[in-house]
Amino acid sequence: MSLSDWRAIAATLLASPRARLLTRIAITLAGMISGAVVAINHHTAADFDVFWTAASHWQTPYDHAIIEVIKKKMHITGYWPYAYPPTFMLFLWPFGQLPMETAYAIWTSLSLGLFALTCTFVMRPMLAALLVVWTPAASFAIVSGQSTLLMGSLILSGFSFLEKRPLLAGVLLGTAACIKPQFMVMAPIVLWGHWRTVGAAIATGVVLIAASMVFGPEHWLQWPKEVMFFNKIMVTTHRVNPSAAFNALWWSIPIALFGIYFAWANRDVVGLICGMLCITPYAHDYDLVALAPIMLTWMFNRDKVGWDHAILGAVFMSGVLSKPLYMLGFLVALALVRSPIWKLKGFGTNDGPPKEKRVLIPQHPLIRYVIVPGA
Repeated sequence: MSLSDWRAIAATLLASPRARLLTRIAITLAGMISGAVVAINHHTAADFDVFWTAASHWQTPYDHAIIEVIKKKMHITGYWPYAYPPTFMLFLWPFGQLPMETAYAIWTSLSLGLFALTCTFVMRPMLAALLVVWTPAASFAIVSGQSTLLMGSLILSGFSFLEKRPLLAGVLLGTAACIKPQFMVMAPIVLWGHWRTVGAAIATGVVLIAASMVFGPEHWLQWPKEVMFFNKIMVTTHRVNPSAAFNALWWSIPIALFGIYFAWANRDVVGLICGMLCITPYAHDYDLVALAPIMLTWMFNRDKVGWDHAILGAVFMSGVLSKPLYMLGFLVALALVRSPIWKLKGFGTNDGPPKEKRVLIPQHPLIRYVIVPGA
Protein backbone atom coordinates (compact mmCIF):
# COMPACT_ATOMS: atom_id res chain seq x y z
CA MET A 1 0.00 0.00 0.00
CA SER A 2 1.17 3.52 -0.80
CA LEU A 3 1.41 6.43 1.58
CA SER A 4 -1.72 7.88 -0.02
CA ASP A 5 -3.62 4.69 0.82
CA TRP A 6 -2.50 4.81 4.44
CA ARG A 7 -3.49 8.46 4.70
CA ALA A 8 -6.89 7.66 3.20
CA ILE A 9 -7.45 4.94 5.80
CA ALA A 10 -6.43 7.32 8.61
CA ALA A 11 -8.74 10.03 7.23
CA THR A 12 -11.64 7.58 7.16
CA LEU A 13 -11.03 6.48 10.75
CA LEU A 14 -10.84 10.10 11.92
CA ALA A 15 -13.70 11.46 9.82
CA SER A 16 -15.89 12.55 12.73
CA PRO A 17 -15.04 15.22 15.33
CA ARG A 18 -15.71 12.69 18.08
CA ALA A 19 -13.18 10.25 16.61
CA ARG A 20 -10.56 13.00 16.33
CA LEU A 21 -11.18 14.08 19.93
CA LEU A 22 -10.89 10.54 21.27
CA THR A 23 -7.73 9.99 19.22
CA ARG A 24 -6.14 13.15 20.61
CA ILE A 25 -7.00 12.07 24.15
CA ALA A 26 -5.55 8.60 23.55
CA ILE A 27 -2.32 9.95 22.04
CA THR A 28 -1.94 12.46 24.88
CA LEU A 29 -2.44 9.73 27.49
CA ALA A 30 0.03 7.50 25.65
CA GLY A 31 2.59 10.31 25.81
CA MET A 32 1.97 10.92 29.51
CA ILE A 33 2.20 7.23 30.38
CA SER A 34 5.38 6.82 28.31
CA GLY A 35 6.96 9.78 30.08
CA ALA A 36 6.03 8.42 33.49
CA VAL A 37 7.38 4.95 32.66
CA VAL A 38 10.71 6.39 31.51
CA ALA A 39 10.96 8.49 34.67
CA ILE A 40 10.14 5.56 36.94
CA ASN A 41 12.75 3.37 35.25
CA HIS A 42 15.48 6.04 35.23
CA HIS A 43 14.61 7.54 38.64
CA THR A 44 16.60 10.65 37.82
CA ALA A 45 17.93 12.75 34.95
CA ALA A 46 20.95 15.04 35.00
CA ASP A 47 19.29 18.14 33.55
CA PHE A 48 16.14 17.79 35.62
CA ASP A 49 18.25 17.23 38.73
CA VAL A 50 19.69 20.68 38.15
CA PHE A 51 16.20 22.13 37.58
CA TRP A 52 14.87 20.54 40.75
CA THR A 53 17.84 21.65 42.81
CA ALA A 54 17.46 25.25 41.62
CA ALA A 55 13.70 25.16 42.29
CA SER A 56 14.07 23.66 45.76
CA HIS A 57 16.67 26.35 46.55
CA TRP A 58 14.83 29.13 44.77
CA GLN A 59 16.34 31.77 47.03
CA THR A 60 19.82 30.96 45.64
CA PRO A 61 19.30 29.08 42.33
CA TYR A 62 22.62 30.24 40.83
CA ASP A 63 24.75 29.09 43.77
CA HIS A 64 27.26 26.53 42.45
CA ALA A 65 27.50 24.92 45.89
CA ILE A 66 23.97 23.50 45.74
CA ILE A 67 24.68 22.00 42.32
CA GLU A 68 27.84 20.34 43.63
CA VAL A 69 25.83 18.74 46.45
CA ILE A 70 23.31 17.20 44.05
CA LYS A 71 26.12 16.07 41.71
CA LYS A 72 27.72 14.09 44.53
CA LYS A 73 24.39 12.69 45.64
CA MET A 74 23.41 11.56 42.12
CA HIS A 75 26.98 10.60 41.09
CA ILE A 76 27.01 13.11 38.21
CA THR A 77 30.29 14.37 36.79
CA GLY A 78 31.16 17.37 34.64
CA TYR A 79 29.72 20.89 34.61
CA TRP A 80 25.99 21.30 35.20
CA PRO A 81 25.29 24.99 35.82
CA TYR A 82 21.78 26.39 36.07
CA ALA A 83 21.87 29.16 33.43
CA TYR A 84 18.15 29.73 32.84
CA PRO A 85 16.54 33.17 33.27
CA PRO A 86 14.63 33.90 36.51
CA THR A 87 11.35 33.69 34.59
CA PHE A 88 11.83 29.94 34.19
CA MET A 89 11.54 29.60 37.96
CA LEU A 90 7.83 30.47 37.64
CA PHE A 91 7.38 27.07 35.94
CA LEU A 92 9.92 25.13 38.01
CA TRP A 93 9.02 26.24 41.53
CA PRO A 94 6.09 23.80 42.07
CA PHE A 95 8.32 20.86 41.16
CA GLY A 96 10.95 21.93 43.69
CA GLN A 97 8.41 21.46 46.47
CA LEU A 98 8.06 17.74 45.70
CA PRO A 99 10.45 14.82 46.21
CA MET A 100 12.88 14.66 43.29
CA GLU A 101 11.75 11.33 41.83
CA THR A 102 8.08 12.32 42.04
CA ALA A 103 8.80 15.71 40.49
CA TYR A 104 10.78 14.11 37.64
CA ALA A 105 7.94 11.67 36.86
CA ILE A 106 5.33 14.45 36.81
CA TRP A 107 7.58 16.80 34.79
CA THR A 108 8.33 14.18 32.15
CA SER A 109 4.74 12.93 31.97
CA LEU A 110 3.27 16.42 31.55
CA SER A 111 5.96 17.56 29.11
CA LEU A 112 5.63 14.54 26.84
CA GLY A 113 1.84 14.49 27.07
CA LEU A 114 1.61 18.18 26.10
CA PHE A 115 4.03 17.69 23.22
CA ALA A 116 2.09 14.66 21.95
CA LEU A 117 -1.16 16.64 22.14
CA THR A 118 0.40 19.53 20.22
CA CYS A 119 1.62 17.15 17.53
CA THR A 120 -1.92 15.83 16.97
CA PHE A 121 -2.87 19.32 15.79
CA VAL A 122 0.14 20.03 13.59
CA MET A 123 0.94 16.62 12.07
CA ARG A 124 -0.67 14.95 9.10
CA PRO A 125 -1.73 12.23 9.44
CA MET A 126 -2.68 12.77 13.06
CA LEU A 127 -1.85 9.19 14.00
CA ALA A 128 1.80 9.90 13.17
CA ALA A 129 1.94 11.79 16.46
CA LEU A 130 2.23 8.38 18.13
CA LEU A 131 5.69 8.06 16.61
CA VAL A 132 7.08 11.50 17.37
CA VAL A 133 7.66 10.76 21.05
CA TRP A 134 10.19 8.09 20.06
CA THR A 135 12.23 10.26 17.72
CA PRO A 136 15.91 10.72 18.69
CA ALA A 137 15.47 14.36 19.76
CA ALA A 138 12.35 13.65 21.84
CA SER A 139 13.87 10.54 23.43
CA PHE A 140 16.95 12.48 24.46
CA ALA A 141 14.79 15.26 25.93
CA ILE A 142 12.79 12.71 27.94
CA VAL A 143 15.77 10.84 29.35
CA SER A 144 17.61 14.03 30.31
CA GLY A 145 14.50 15.72 31.71
CA GLN A 146 15.04 18.74 29.50
CA SER A 147 12.72 21.72 28.93
CA THR A 148 12.68 21.42 25.14
CA LEU A 149 9.47 19.38 24.98
CA LEU A 150 7.70 22.31 26.64
CA MET A 151 9.51 24.69 24.28
CA GLY A 152 8.48 22.63 21.27
CA SER A 153 4.84 22.68 22.36
CA LEU A 154 4.87 26.45 22.82
CA ILE A 155 6.62 27.17 19.51
CA LEU A 156 4.52 24.81 17.39
CA SER A 157 1.29 26.04 18.98
CA GLY A 158 2.35 29.66 18.65
CA PHE A 159 3.02 29.39 14.93
CA SER A 160 -0.22 27.47 14.43
CA PHE A 161 -2.17 30.45 15.81
CA LEU A 162 -0.06 33.08 14.06
CA GLU A 163 -2.73 34.38 11.67
CA LYS A 164 -6.06 33.41 13.20
CA ARG A 165 -5.18 34.29 16.81
CA PRO A 166 -2.09 36.52 16.70
CA LEU A 167 -2.38 37.65 20.32
CA LEU A 168 -2.50 34.08 21.61
CA ALA A 169 0.44 33.26 19.35
CA GLY A 170 2.37 36.11 20.93
CA VAL A 171 1.59 34.91 24.44
CA LEU A 172 2.83 31.41 23.61
CA LEU A 173 5.98 32.57 21.83
CA GLY A 174 6.70 35.17 24.50
CA THR A 175 6.44 32.47 27.14
CA ALA A 176 8.89 30.32 25.17
CA ALA A 177 11.34 33.24 25.07
CA CYS A 178 11.16 33.49 28.86
CA ILE A 179 12.20 29.85 29.23
CA LYS A 180 15.02 29.61 26.67
CA PRO A 181 15.77 33.08 25.23
CA GLN A 182 18.41 31.76 22.82
CA PHE A 183 15.75 29.65 21.12
CA MET A 184 13.91 32.77 20.01
CA VAL A 185 16.90 34.77 18.80
CA MET A 186 15.55 34.66 15.22
CA ALA A 187 11.99 35.59 16.21
CA PRO A 188 12.32 39.27 15.19
CA ILE A 189 13.23 38.13 11.66
CA VAL A 190 10.78 35.25 11.36
CA LEU A 191 7.89 37.26 12.85
CA TRP A 192 8.62 40.41 10.83
CA GLY A 193 5.30 41.96 9.86
CA HIS A 194 3.28 40.11 12.50
CA TRP A 195 3.30 43.14 14.77
CA ARG A 196 0.31 42.14 16.92
CA THR A 197 2.04 38.88 17.73
CA VAL A 198 5.33 40.66 18.44
CA GLY A 199 3.54 43.13 20.72
CA ALA A 200 1.77 40.34 22.61
CA ALA A 201 5.09 38.48 22.99
CA ILE A 202 6.79 41.57 24.42
CA ALA A 203 3.88 42.21 26.79
CA THR A 204 3.99 38.57 27.93
CA GLY A 205 7.71 38.88 28.59
CA VAL A 206 7.19 42.03 30.66
CA VAL A 207 4.46 40.34 32.73
CA LEU A 208 6.56 37.23 33.37
CA ILE A 209 9.62 39.30 34.26
CA ALA A 210 7.53 41.29 36.74
CA ALA A 211 6.09 38.08 38.19
CA SER A 212 9.57 36.59 38.60
CA MET A 213 10.48 39.43 40.95
CA VAL A 214 8.65 37.51 43.66
CA PHE A 215 11.72 35.25 43.86
CA GLY A 216 14.00 38.25 44.34
CA PRO A 217 15.09 40.98 41.91
CA GLU A 218 18.73 40.15 42.64
CA HIS A 219 18.35 37.03 40.48
CA TRP A 220 18.32 39.26 37.40
CA LEU A 221 21.79 40.51 38.40
CA GLN A 222 23.07 36.98 39.04
CA TRP A 223 21.72 35.40 35.86
CA PRO A 224 24.02 37.25 33.37
CA LYS A 225 27.03 36.17 35.46
CA GLU A 226 25.87 32.54 35.27
CA VAL A 227 25.43 32.83 31.51
CA MET A 228 29.00 34.17 31.19
CA PHE A 229 30.27 31.27 33.30
CA PHE A 230 28.39 28.80 31.11
CA ASN A 231 29.87 30.40 27.98
CA LYS A 232 33.34 29.65 29.35
CA ILE A 233 32.74 25.98 30.06
CA MET A 234 30.45 25.15 27.11
CA VAL A 235 33.44 24.59 24.80
CA THR A 236 34.02 21.34 26.71
CA THR A 237 30.48 20.07 26.07
CA HIS A 238 28.86 18.24 23.19
CA ARG A 239 27.09 20.56 20.74
CA VAL A 240 25.31 20.18 17.40
CA ASN A 241 25.04 23.82 16.33
CA PRO A 242 27.19 24.71 13.27
CA SER A 243 28.39 27.87 15.03
CA ALA A 244 30.29 25.61 17.45
CA ALA A 245 32.46 23.92 14.82
CA PHE A 246 35.27 26.48 15.18
CA ASN A 247 35.75 29.09 17.89
CA ALA A 248 36.86 31.89 15.56
CA LEU A 249 35.35 35.00 13.98
CA TRP A 250 36.23 33.86 10.46
CA TRP A 251 33.78 31.00 11.05
CA SER A 252 31.11 32.42 13.34
CA ILE A 253 30.37 35.55 11.26
CA PRO A 254 29.58 33.82 7.92
CA ILE A 255 27.65 31.09 9.74
CA ALA A 256 25.61 33.74 11.54
CA LEU A 257 24.91 35.51 8.24
CA PHE A 258 23.77 32.20 6.74
CA GLY A 259 21.46 31.70 9.71
CA ILE A 260 19.96 35.17 9.24
CA TYR A 261 19.39 34.44 5.55
CA PHE A 262 17.80 31.09 6.37
CA ALA A 263 15.42 32.66 8.89
CA TRP A 264 14.44 35.45 6.47
CA ALA A 265 13.87 33.02 3.59
CA ASN A 266 11.92 30.56 5.78
CA ARG A 267 9.70 32.54 8.14
CA ASP A 268 8.25 29.54 9.92
CA VAL A 269 9.19 27.02 12.59
CA VAL A 270 11.96 25.59 10.40
CA GLY A 271 13.45 29.04 9.87
CA LEU A 272 13.26 29.87 13.58
CA ILE A 273 15.01 26.70 14.79
CA CYS A 274 17.52 26.26 11.96
CA GLY A 275 18.44 29.95 11.97
CA MET A 276 18.94 29.76 15.73
CA LEU A 277 21.39 26.88 15.33
CA CYS A 278 23.67 29.17 13.31
CA ILE A 279 23.66 31.96 15.91
CA THR A 280 23.51 30.38 19.34
CA PRO A 281 26.81 29.30 20.91
CA TYR A 282 25.18 26.20 22.39
CA ALA A 283 22.59 23.69 21.18
CA HIS A 284 22.26 20.01 22.02
CA ASP A 285 20.44 17.16 20.27
CA TYR A 286 17.34 17.68 22.41
CA ASP A 287 17.07 21.28 21.16
CA LEU A 288 15.93 19.88 17.79
CA VAL A 289 12.71 18.41 19.18
CA ALA A 290 10.42 21.07 17.64
CA LEU A 291 11.59 19.95 14.18
CA ALA A 292 10.77 16.27 14.77
CA PRO A 293 7.02 16.41 13.93
CA ILE A 294 7.76 18.48 10.82
CA MET A 295 10.39 16.05 9.54
CA LEU A 296 8.13 13.08 10.25
CA THR A 297 5.32 14.78 8.36
CA TRP A 298 7.58 15.30 5.35
CA MET A 299 8.32 11.58 5.38
CA PHE A 300 4.63 10.65 5.54
CA ASN A 301 3.74 13.13 2.78
CA ARG A 302 6.58 12.70 0.32
CA ASP A 303 4.10 12.68 -2.60
CA LYS A 304 3.14 16.25 -1.62
CA VAL A 305 6.47 17.71 -0.56
CA GLY A 306 8.65 15.69 -2.91
CA TRP A 307 11.42 13.19 -2.40
CA ASP A 308 13.88 15.97 -1.60
CA HIS A 309 12.05 17.01 1.57
CA ALA A 310 11.22 13.39 2.47
CA ILE A 311 14.88 12.37 2.25
CA LEU A 312 15.97 15.29 4.40
CA GLY A 313 13.29 14.32 6.90
CA ALA A 314 14.68 10.78 6.99
CA VAL A 315 18.23 12.08 7.48
CA PHE A 316 17.04 14.17 10.42
CA MET A 317 15.15 11.24 11.93
CA SER A 318 18.17 8.93 11.62
CA GLY A 319 19.94 10.77 14.43
CA VAL A 320 23.18 11.27 12.48
CA LEU A 321 23.13 15.07 12.83
CA SER A 322 25.11 14.94 16.07
CA LYS A 323 28.10 17.01 14.92
CA PRO A 324 28.23 20.72 14.01
CA LEU A 325 29.54 20.12 10.48
CA TYR A 326 26.97 17.37 9.84
CA MET A 327 24.25 19.79 10.90
CA LEU A 328 25.68 22.50 8.65
CA GLY A 329 25.55 20.17 5.66
CA PHE A 330 21.93 19.38 6.49
CA LEU A 331 21.03 23.07 6.77
CA VAL A 332 22.71 23.92 3.46
CA ALA A 333 20.82 21.10 1.75
CA LEU A 334 17.59 22.25 3.39
CA ALA A 335 18.16 25.84 2.29
CA LEU A 336 18.81 24.63 -1.25
CA VAL A 337 15.69 22.49 -1.65
CA ARG A 338 13.52 25.26 -0.20
CA SER A 339 15.03 27.95 -2.42
CA PRO A 340 13.37 29.44 -5.54
CA ILE A 341 16.32 28.23 -7.64
CA TRP A 342 15.66 24.59 -6.78
CA LYS A 343 11.97 24.84 -7.65
CA LEU A 344 12.56 27.06 -10.69
CA LYS A 345 14.85 24.51 -12.30
CA GLY A 346 12.47 21.68 -11.47
CA PHE A 347 14.70 19.86 -9.04
CA GLY A 348 12.99 17.75 -6.44
CA THR A 349 10.04 16.80 -8.63
CA ASN A 350 8.83 13.24 -8.78
CA ASP A 351 6.61 10.98 -10.83
CA GLY A 352 3.64 11.54 -8.56
CA PRO A 353 1.36 14.57 -8.55
CA PRO A 354 2.13 17.43 -10.95
CA LYS A 355 4.58 20.02 -9.71
CA GLU A 356 1.89 22.66 -9.19
CA LYS A 357 0.17 20.39 -6.66
CA ARG A 358 3.22 20.12 -4.43
CA VAL A 359 2.61 21.91 -1.17
CA LEU A 360 5.87 23.78 -0.62
CA ILE A 361 4.53 27.28 0.04
CA PRO A 362 0.89 26.64 1.01
CA GLN A 363 -1.51 29.36 2.07
CA HIS A 364 -3.34 27.69 4.96
CA PRO A 365 -1.86 29.31 8.11
CA LEU A 366 -1.24 26.00 9.88
CA ILE A 367 0.59 24.65 6.84
CA ARG A 368 2.33 27.86 5.95
CA TYR A 369 4.00 28.49 9.29
CA VAL A 370 4.41 25.01 10.70
CA ILE A 371 4.96 23.51 7.22
CA VAL A 372 2.64 20.55 7.48
CA PRO A 373 1.58 19.57 3.95
CA GLY A 374 -1.81 18.20 3.10
CA ALA A 375 -3.73 19.57 6.09
